Amino acid sequence: MQTIALVTSLLVLCGAVFMVFAIMLGQQTKGQVPTELQRRWRILIVLMFFFLAGYLLFAAILLSNLKFPTELVTGPVFLGGACFVYIVVNLALDTIGRIRAAEQNLRLLNDSLEQRVAERTMELQRSQEFLKTILDSLNDGVSIIDVRDFSIIAVNAPFLKECGMREEEVIGRTCYAITHNRHEVCEAPDDICPLLETVASGKHGMAEHVHYGVGGEKLYVEVSTSPILDKDGRIIQVAHVSRDITERKRGEEKLQRYAADLQETNKELTAFTNLVSHDLRAPLVNIKGFADELELTLMGVEGALNDYTDPLDEKAQNLVHKAFRKELPEALQFIKESAGRMDSLINAMLKLARFGSRRQRLEPVEMNDLVQTVILKLSTQREQHNAQVTVGWLPEVVADRIAVEQIMEYLLDNALKYLMPERPGVIEIIAERGEKETIFQICDNGRGIAAEDMHKVFELFRRAGQHAVPGEGMGLAYVKTLVRRHGGRLWCESELGVGSTFSFSISHKLDIAE
Repeated sequence: MQTIALVTSLLVLCGAVFMVFAIMLGQQTKGQVPTELQRRWRILIVLMFFFLAGYLLFAAILLSNLKFPTELVTGPVFLGGACFVYIVVNLALDTIGRIRAAEQNLRLLNDSLEQRVAERTMELQRSQEFLKTILDSLNDGVSIIDVRDFSIIAVNAPFLKECGMREEEVIGRTCYAITHNRHEVCEAPDDICPLLETVASGKHGMAEHVHYGVGGEKLYVEVSTSPILDKDGRIIQVAHVSRDITERKRGEEKLQRYAADLQETNKELTAFTNLVSHDLRAPLVNIKGFADELELTLMGVEGALNDYTDPLDEKAQNLVHKAFRKELPEALQFIKESAGRMDSLINAMLKLARFGSRRQRLEPVEMNDLVQTVILKLSTQREQHNAQVTVGWLPEVVADRIAVEQIMEYLLDNALKYLMPERPGVIEIIAERGEKETIFQICDNGRGIAAEDMHKVFELFRRAGQHAVPGEGMGLAYVKTLVRRHGGRLWCESELGVGSTFSFSISHKLDIAE
């Protein structure tokens, strides 16, 4: 009997040890138990303490042979065990319900997630199709290039059209093999590669290249490259955009040929003008010389007229005297004036031809100082016409100083010539600096120009209004040539009897280095 009590006591103590570990585990797990289960969990821990006390009391009774009824111990322990089992089963049912609810929620969440993934996939597909549609609708060829080996990763339709290949024939091959028909990367100085510049600098690159089309024909393209970075900021790909500029380059080549032809034509025209002026001047000199000789001869003959006209009747004498003393001198004077005018026109033609061929020397020009110099040169004319010249603010411009001085001198001299003598002359010189050009204006209160004569103002050998003022009708042609060489415009606004405003502009695009 003692042996049985000893074994039973050991078993009860082992149970007590397990109960201690169960209590410790329950205390550790208590913080993870949901709030609504906390109360039942605490009851379980209390019951475990009760069981532990019962185990220890029962073992003490067995080991000490106390005369204590064991039923008073086992009865409450069994009752507590039943309560414990009930609570455990209740917790298990609650947990199972929670697991089922969680599984249902997880199932619903999974279905919702699958739907969202499907919707997002469709959105990405639509976005990709939309992006591809946009890229394919561009006129420029676009390709994405891997910077590790310069292989092509993606392309758009214009790129495929340019190289005359299908997408599967292009993807994976190097860009220089597709566009340049070569086996190595384009390098300076033979061919500048903007892709290499972008990889080296991490910035946008641009260059003009020659690509080759389906049949090997040359295509001039303007290539621009932009870096594509990963999350760490490293360049992994480059967006390569090529724009076909073949028509523009051919147009530029045509313009260069036309410019060369025009320059050659100008040289020939200048040479022709010089030749013609020389050939015209030779007989003109002869005409003037013979006219002078004839005038001297006429003066000599006039002294002997009386001796030879005495036998003639009065009517005949009057005719002879009229011919030698009036008509012949007038004719000779007309010949000399016409020859002088012809000489002036030849000089004007030569001057205009030289203006067109003279090389410009561009430099910063202080216009206020230049205009004051011109006003000083024309001081005599200004005093003759009793004119007042006022100068507003004039900005500095980049121009050929000699040419601009000639422009100002002619326009100011022209304004002085056509002032009205019956009122004091007023001339104003002003300027306005714009974004692309600077405009200068010479305003006067002179005779003005009638609307029907305005078209004659800038024509060669044409003059508007009355011709009382001497001139060849080429002055404004000089000015127009000089202004045009400065990338500018020349125009006039006028009202008859009120005055005129001549305006000209000088472009801001002129470069001193030209």
